Amino acid sequence: MHYKYISIENYRSIKKLLINDLRKVNLIVGKNNSGKTSILESFFLLSGVSNPQLVINIHKFRDLILTDDEDFSYIFNNLDFSNIINISANFNSVDRVLKISPIFSDISDNIKNENKSNNELLKDKLPSSTSFEKKVNGILLESQYNNKPKQISKYSISEKKAVVNIKKEYVIPGSFLTPQSILVNILSRIDKLMISKDLPDLINELKKVDSKIEDIRLGINNMIYIDIGINKLIPINIIGDGILHLISILITIKNLRNGILLIDEIDNGLHYTSLKILWNAIFDACERYNVQLIASTHSYECIEIFTNAYQYLETNEDNIRLFRIEKNNEEHKVILYTSSDIIRGIQKDFEVR
Repeated sequence: MHYKYISIENYRSIKKLLINDLRKVNLIVGKNNSGKTSILESFFLLSGVSNPQLVINIHKFRDLILTDDEDFSYIFNNLDFSNIINISANFNSVDRVLKISPIFSDISDNIKNENKSNNELLKDKLPSSTSFEKKVNGILLESQYNNKPKQISKYSISEKKAVVNIKKEYVIPGSFLTPQSILVNILSRIDKLMISKDLPDLINELKKVDSKIEDIRLGINNMIYIDIGINKLIPINIIGDGILHLISILITIKNLRNGILLIDEIDNGLHYTSLKILWNAIFDACERYNVQLIASTHSYECIEIFTNAYQYLETNEDNIRLFRIEKNNEEHKVILYTSSDIIRGIQKDFEVR
């Protein structure tokens, strides 16, 4: 169960882009400002169907708070509301489509009734003859799955109201981790594992990384302690950020059974030596819980260790892909590397970023 492809049109800096042949673990690489984060956001929006709150969340991930409906222009190509966003993909043999368009004040009903029918909501869309200089009064999200009825939602910041129409069976279990959010709420997440008695599973996973790890404890002042078999617990910060990142990722994967995990700058803040630990644990956990990983990086070392870790797996399956994103003016190009391509590339030391 995973995404097989994604097509993106008019989302942020991406005018048009197609990524094909996605596998269980995928790495997206490219120079800064090539659109890597925007690709991950597209997966996130599509996985949450027509939930307009996700549009707000992706800006929070970038430390940006939307204060007015005009700020929705940030997600439209060239900040132009006439560039209607279309994102489509296939997940688990189901075609999924998401369309995002602006709502304009002169034709909006101010979202008076949250129980309107889909036909009534569609009246809020912008007619082709309407001027784009008119005030934006929110966004409209339309999603569809195969030939099933459309799911339609809308959100207005200025009116602080939303109409949300989401069928839970269409939602893909998913999570988006960024450098700013990867350690957020880690204390409460570990606490939940303790309460549900699932912490031993996490300890067993960590033992594969370091056989000395026996337990994790929570202390006062938001401290996390680790038991490595000596006569005193050690603050996990002393062990290193690598273990904290690993714990956060493993907890997330465990709670995303049959879902998708998106990680922006997966190697951010990690030392070279921590990356081997990270990738070995990720390959094992993604297989165990059937989670598809799509992550970004611009580090050659991360790619190299990703490749070497995969080579040592005892599997005959072709489960990894690397996608290099190139941007020339407004045009995006995707270069696909299969597992054998990546291995040959690393061995010959050529540039795959």
